[in-house]
Amino acid sequence: MDCFPIKINIIRNSKCLKITFKICCCYFSLNCNWIKKLKEWNTKLLLKRKNLDLYNIQYKSQQFERDSPHNNDFVEFPSNDIQNKLNLILRRPSIFVLVESEKVLIWKFRNYLKYKKNSITKLLKSVDWENKSDSIEALRILYHWKSLNLDECVELLNHNFKSSEIKLYLLKKLKKFTDKQLLLYLPQLIQSIKYDIYEKRVYLGLINFLIQRACGNYILANYFYWHLIVETGNVHNKHNRIYKFVLENFLMHLESDKLHQNLIFKNIIMQQKLITNLQIICKTLIRENGSRNKKIEIFRYLLNYYDLKIFPETPHPLNPEILIHGIDENIEIYKSVSMPIKLIFNTKSVQSGKYMTIFKKAEDLRQNQLISHLIKFINFILLNNNIDLKLTPYEILVTGTNFGFLEFIDASTIAEVLAYNNTIRTYLRYYNPSKSGPFGIQANVIKNFVKSCAGYCVITYLLGLGDRHFDNLLLTKDGKLFHIDFSYILGKDPKPMAPPIKFTKEMIEAMGGIESKYYMKFRNYCFICLLCLRRHANNILNTFDQLSESFLSNFPLRERKKSVLILAENFKLYLTDEQVIEEFDKLLNISVSAVFPALMESVHKLAQYLRR
Repeated sequence: MDCFPIKINIIRNSKCLKITFKICCCYFSLNCNWIKKLKEWNTKLLLKRKNLDLYNIQYKSQQFERDSPHNNDFVEFPSNDIQNKLNLILRRPSIFVLVESEKVLIWKFRNYLKYKKNSITKLLKSVDWENKSDSIEALRILYHWKSLNLDECVELLNHNFKSSEIKLYLLKKLKKFTDKQLLLYLPQLIQSIKYDIYEKRVYLGLINFLIQRACGNYILANYFYWHLIVETGNVHNKHNRIYKFVLENFLMHLESDKLHQNLIFKNIIMQQKLITNLQIICKTLIRENGSRNKKIEIFRYLLNYYDLKIFPETPHPLNPEILIHGIDENIEIYKSVSMPIKLIFNTKSVQSGKYMTIFKKAEDLRQNQLISHLIKFINFILLNNNIDLKLTPYEILVTGTNFGFLEFIDASTIAEVLAYNNTIRTYLRYYNPSKSGPFGIQANVIKNFVKSCAGYCVITYLLGLGDRHFDNLLLTKDGKLFHIDFSYILGKDPKPMAPPIKFTKEMIEAMGGIESKYYMKFRNYCFICLLCLRRHANNILNTFDQLSESFLSNFPLRERKKSVLILAENFKLYLTDEQVIEEFDKLLNISVSAVFPALMESVHKLAQYLRR
């Protein structure tokens, strides 16, 4: 944008000062009131031209950096300042998009970054795939990369690369991982299907890989089927058509002449019939007005009506390793609006002959499944770093719109523990007495309690779990504490002034008080856990980001997009380890001394009593 030449003549008369100026050979007259505006306009034009020139220089410089000849052997070592910049970029979670200047910097020092661990994902995302020579160079680097871990493969598969060669290479690497390893990442891989290679109306990559692996392993097939069922039933999912195509192809592969695959297909059909009948029964009980005893009688009648007391042996959808052949008529209906039912399945797979699960209808069941999966993933990370905090990540399997199974764990709510035993310590002493142990309790039980309290304190803080009261905190007989019901996440809470960490005086008393060595151990476990998860924040954030679009479909679109940023903020990656520990310690002290949560606990207790 050019600035026009201006010639100014000043003419004085009795009324006002006039200026005659020439622009492009045309004469104009302005009152002196417009002089200031004219100067501003002229200044703006000059600034625009200056900024445009700077932009052109910067753009040409970046293109020059990218278009410089590729020397495969030459390694250019960056200065200390640039090394620090590169390290900051590599440490930053992948959910934050690389700006053009960062892409250029990464690409310039690609040969140096080849020897940096965990740099491959950022390196491939910095490539200009429209540039043929850059694409060839990027593929050469990828093919010579020493090793890709499963986290990196899953992250890259979830990125919409224009190069089909990258996808095919990643699938080749994916084949080396076991079915057990793939099972943990199955929800993320299913979400990556929407980025699969599609050429000439045929899907070439990930879909075929997952179908083939699922057809060869009945456990993988079981979870693959139910995840697809939920995705096809999700009306908010814009990729619904792709998932229907995958489901149809998967069932077509199973319904083949091969005996193993045909058996999986028959089991899935029987599971689907069982689920359909249970959904009808659950809806009937919710609609029915009456006492719980009356609803139990209705359930027993419907159990006979749908022939569910005895049926052909089939794998349980929640745990396909358990073969079930009937439902016991002795059930328990929990006090809740959604009427969760504790079902007892008859089986030969366990010594007791009984396998218990909870079947329920809830709008936020998919959200609960996401948090349960994240806790399971966090536990996997901690165990891989030799940190066992005795977590209890229970399974949740959504089987349809707002319906699903929850794993039943034999435990009591903290509310029940305190109601019948007055203190947590009394409860633990009753089931695990020891004359030589601390507080008259077996030492390993106290250790379980301290470790699990620490683990879940950090998890509830990072995931921002709300509505934490004594009815959704459970305690096993061997001292493992765990949380259930994740209806409020990422800082949301129905109660005002809720503390960021659910840690109460009752828990401290069970450890022997603030001055006890067990409380000191608890704090240390919290800090160890927090620092470990901060080091793996990228994997946790990627997992949440990949799953949030589908699993948080009940969230408004704007909130869903912000959710991963809220989670990232909880990790406080911009602070040092020492600063984070100091801040977390302050929050612990606030949670312990908070008076309002104790008052709200009393209100909740009264509400539960009136609901009976």
